[in-house]
Amino acid sequence: MAKDTETFIEAVALHLQSQGVPRTTGRVFGFLLLRAEPTSLDQLTEDLGISKASASTGARYLERLGLVERVPRPGARRDYYQLVDDPARALVLHVDAMRAMGTILQDGQKKISGVRAEVRTRLNRMAQVHREATTFLERLLRRKYG
Repeated sequence: MAKDTETFIEAVALHLQSQGVPRTTGRVFGFLLLRAEPTSLDQLTEDLGISKASASTGARYLERLGLVERVPRPGARRDYYQLVDDPARALVLHVDAMRAMGTILQDGQKKISGVRAEVRTRLNRMAQVHREATTFLERLLRRKYG
């Protein structure tokens, strides 16, 4: 693998690691970003120098996040992975998660009693941020991706 490719993959991995994603999973994502064709776990293992278990775990994690999809290959018995065609799909999952957290915060505001004023203020502010961020991202998705 070329040095610039390795550097890119590692930069992606380190960024995602700072967001709570395991580093090896970040490496899998960085690698798949650069692939035009679906990639097998064997190929991930060989090119990234990671175990098959790590490649599988990383690919499945990215699949749950909506960033990667498993694709069938006629006659093949192994799994192949590629990035999703629609980059907004992953963002939709994050918007859904943000909306759910906003609902939890709003419910908490209504149902939790006996908390100090600064705690109630914190809940109010967090609920407001989630509401505004969700609204903004939903508008962006509608405008950009119809």
